[in-house]
Amino acid sequence: MGFRMSVKSVGLYVCYSRLRQDFNSEILMSINDSICEGDSIASKGRHYGELKVSYWIWKNAKEDIVGLFHYRRFLNLGNDDTKCGGIRSDFASVYGLQENRIRAIMNKYDIILPNKYPKIVKNKTPSVYDYYAREHCQKDMDVTLEVINEKYPHMYSLANKMLKEEKQSYGANIIIAKKNIFDEYAKWLFDILFEVENRIHEDVLLRDEYQQRVYGFISERLMAVFVEYLVRNKGIKVLEVPLLFVEVDRMKYMRYCIKKIKRKLLKLIGFGKKECNLYVK
Repeated sequence: MGFRMSVKSVGLYVCYSRLRQDFNSEILMSINDSICEGDSIASKGRHYGELKVSYWIWKNAKEDIVGLFHYRRFLNLGNDDTKCGGIRSDFASVYGLQENRIRAIMNKYDIILPNKYPKIVKNKTPSVYDYYAREHCQKDMDVTLEVINEKYPHMYSLANKMLKEEKQSYGANIIIAKKNIFDEYAKWLFDILFEVENRIHEDVLLRDEYQQRVYGFISERLMAVFVEYLVRNKGIKVLEVPLLFVEVDRMKYMRYCIKKIKRKLLKLIGFGKKECNLYVK
């Protein structure tokens, strides 16, 4: 069966890899992150993750307000909760993910994003750039800045300053936006990422499965740069709301937490990120 296109003017696309969810909602729609219908980049595999759905929304979605969520990460427009135990029949109404609610907000704002993270601890929180270098591969961010300087020199100073001096960014590539703004962001983002991919792809193939998800990691840091540019130059209005984590499968969630702890322990004892050292000078 082909993917069901929304006939509504708001479309919130919830990407998934294996676990498809059904929502009691006409605007929340599950979409596989390997979707290949229409104009897509499904062939790029794990390296782009949920960005494959971002690209698909840019090229194929027809709604005038669009959003991207994960199967376990959503924007909470209804209250201040950051966690919930699962998808119930009243999920959309409890968390404000209804067309009338979203339209009311978008009459005042242009983009809805999750609250920036991490929480700042005085003298302990690294810059966005330093945090990326600690968790991933520093050279990725250096190449990204090179590409921005070449393709968008008018944005380079802002990008460099925000990445190297700011301590917070938007996480998870989660967004609700007016479609014209989403399209403008996607065009800019993929123009940069595809060129970065051209320059680091062979190195990425040498990394472990987690670190191969590089383009999603980079884009999480770039979203704040683009949004700040639009705020300064076009006066767009941004609303930040809680990021809601849904424990769809508690055992799966526990395995996810264990993997995160394992990665941190490996780094502490000197065995983490070895694959990045293959090309970082």
